[in-house]
Amino acid sequence: MPFEGRVMGGQQPITGATIAVWQVGTSGYGAGATKMATTTTDSTGSFSFAANAYTCTSDNAPMYITSQGGDAGAGTNVNEMILAVIGPCTAARSSYFVVNEVSTAAAAVALAPFASTALGSGATPLIGATCSGCASGVFNAGLVAAMNETIPALIYPATGQTVATHTVGSLTVTTEAAKINSIANTLAACVNSSGQTSTTETRTNCGKLFSYTNATSASTRPYNTWQAALMMARYPYNNVTNLYNLATTTAPFVGLSSTPNDWTVAIGYASTAFGLGVDAGTSSSISVDAYGSVWFPTNKSSAHGVGYFDPSSQSFHGPYATAATHPQYVAVDNKSTASVFANDGSAARIASTPVDSPGAGTSYGVGDSTSISATGPLFVDNGGNVSVSGVNSSAAYNYVMLAGGSSMQRASTSAFSVTPTSTIGFAGSIADYGWVVGTGSGTSLLGLIGNCYLQYIIGGSPLNLGSVVSSLAMTYSVLFGSCSSGGVALLYNSASSYDYLSSSSSANMICSYRTGGCASYNIGLNAPMGVAVDGSNRLWIANSGDASLSVLQMSLSSSNQTTYSAVTSSSYQHGKSYGGTATTPYSVAIDASGNVWMSNAGCTTTGCSAGAYTLTEVVGVATPVVTPYSTMAATAAFSTSPTR
Repeated sequence: MPFEGRVMGGQQPITGATIAVWQVGTSGYGAGATKMATTTTDSTGSFSFAANAYTCTSDNAPMYITSQGGDAGAGTNVNEMILAVIGPCTAARSSYFVVNEVSTAAAAVALAPFASTALGSGATPLIGATCSGCASGVFNAGLVAAMNETIPALIYPATGQTVATHTVGSLTVTTEAAKINSIANTLAACVNSSGQTSTTETRTNCGKLFSYTNATSASTRPYNTWQAALMMARYPYNNVTNLYNLATTTAPFVGLSSTPNDWTVAIGYASTAFGLGVDAGTSSSISVDAYGSVWFPTNKSSAHGVGYFDPSSQSFHGPYATAATHPQYVAVDNKSTASVFANDGSAARIASTPVDSPGAGTSYGVGDSTSISATGPLFVDNGGNVSVSGVNSSAAYNYVMLAGGSSMQRASTSAFSVTPTSTIGFAGSIADYGWVVGTGSGTSLLGLIGNCYLQYIIGGSPLNLGSVVSSLAMTYSVLFGSCSSGGVALLYNSASSYDYLSSSSSANMICSYRTGGCASYNIGLNAPMGVAVDGSNRLWIANSGDASLSVLQMSLSSSNQTTYSAVTSSSYQHGKSYGGTATTPYSVAIDASGNVWMSNAGCTTTGCSAGAYTLTEVVGVATPVVTPYSTMAATAAFSTSPTR
């Protein structure tokens, strides 16, 4: 059968367009794509490639198709370039695809981390990712997942239409289809025209589009609609109103009824088979495993333990009764036979279950002479050790514990004055001994420090944990793993004024022990409860107050101090009034495709009966990371994009 399809500008066929089939590159992110074959569209916008028009280098080689030039009814438009993902090479050769502005919007949003952002008339639409040392026929897993899993969750490739919100059994999938359509409507204003009159003019629809999407004010601005779509995806906060208003009054797709807050696109997956209730003033955590599945705690009365969501099949799995009655935190280790660990907020234990064959799992007791009665935040370090906080029966003293093998060991006898309540966060590659953590309420912090160093909260110099644990002031509790090879540590300071965040919206702040204090940033924080760091050293912060996502850039100053700057003053909104894909996010994690996942609490006490569980996927906004985080710690790959 031939590989065929149709190219449309909105609802109008594009005639005489040049169609090119591409195979993704493997030499680097946004580099190395290979053009396989070309043809042109006929008077109906249709195209067809013979079965032998090109040879697949591998049956599963990821492919995409571009349309450039052509006439959508207003004359030949050299600024028209739209794109569609067509999937694995062999399967695509007997398929039908519609290439339009909707397919372009979905591709730009999902593939932004893997696409070249080179601008100008001579820039080739390169999509690719490094696959160092990969065997023949193996491609970057994050890129493949974005093409084969994320994009089909957004649109139907055979029709070029968005996927609507729908329910399958106990699963409800909420899509931001109207926002994808609004991006498409903005692109259509240029596609369905005769193009710009010069590379600097701002009067025509194309000229306006390229001016509004020149987010960095570069001397060379976008030249075609694919480049403009990518810039909207990369800079989703830039010129939103102008871009929204560029769509014509007779826009071809059913988009948003008013200007969005931003152009980020999310999908919400909700299941009544799970539930997450969190103790007031605390956070939660989720973890992405090596396969890209997202693990989460569930403490619904009839669903205790852990579960996971598989993006490849859009399906939830579990719950797996891990003997953890009230889990709020999970972490995946980096062993060859990986396990996921969960705390228990009502018992002196942590529990685990194998990632490959989840089931009842194993329970580890952490009780000792101090009568620890519950466990809290936990993390797996680069040596596979599980670090967890514990609280005694009076909830007055808390201890950091270390899981080594099959037993729990006390790492310090120092007591916390209050319960550690915040989430754990990385500080990325720039933080050789720094870390950041955020929370919207509660009175203490628990965090991570890379490479076995810490700094006193007020003054002092970086200290090597391996030699100074016994000499630390009693206001500190320290836990460390395999320091000789770049371990991590947990630190709590009960005496410092920097160890809490206010629950007031006007006083929300992010605290860093690396810099020795808390600071308020103009990034739209609203009761922040979860934090993660991507491969570009950007903090992604889940705001439980308004179901949004904030972003903060980290860098090193000339004096080797960690500094932070706002990427945008507005958080990315996905609450009820902005697509409804998120409700009350309490934790956040990033995957190898650059998707940001947020776990939403059903109620704010573990004693409640959460009615459902919602997992939110904000598509392609972050720089991909190595998963799980314990592997990233073990390989020092905090700012190394996955190679396969």
